[in-house]
Amino acid sequence: MYIKPVRPKNVSDQVYEQLRDLIFRGKLAPGKKLPPERDLAEAFGISSPSVKTAINKLVNQGLVTQHQGRGTFVCFPGDPLPGKPASAGP
Repeated sequence: MYIKPVRPKNVSDQVYEQLRDLIFRGKLAPGKKLPPERDLAEAFGISSPSVKTAINKLVNQGLVTQHQGRGTFVCFPGDPLPGKPASAGP
């Protein structure tokens, strides 16, 4: 049979998808600061480590950037990924 068993989605993946969709729809605009992880955890009704995992995934995708002591911010389109140089124009 071609049916695969379904597994419940990981909580951090669900948070990642919601935040990603808010960014793509413009509800979280470039430059906007995300609420602190503990506030997000409370709003989602989950643990802070799950939110941290979701935010790390957003960072790795280049959708948000974290600044020590300042918070997490939505990236502007075309921002270079952390650790990668900006592409040089012609």
